[in-house]
Amino acid sequence: MVLWFGIVAVLLPVYGIVFGGLAWGFGNREVREIDAGLRRPSGRSKARVGRVLGVIGVIIWGLVFVLITIAFSQGNN
Repeated sequence: MVLWFGIVAVLLPVYGIVFGGLAWGFGNREVREIDAGLRRPSGRSKARVGRVLGVIGVIIWGLVFVLITIAFSQGNN
């Protein structure tokens, strides 16, 4: 699930920040639980990739949102 959230975060601009945050948070939790022995280690790589994609999605779409906001505010002056 974390991997899918990360993929959606990078590909879909409208949902990128939301799904990116979810992938980031769930990925952190998943890796912690794997380290604690609560989950199978086989899912570690998918959790890490999903988490990284989530971070990338949040950064990309956050910057796009900021740039669009700046562009609209400059257009009104």
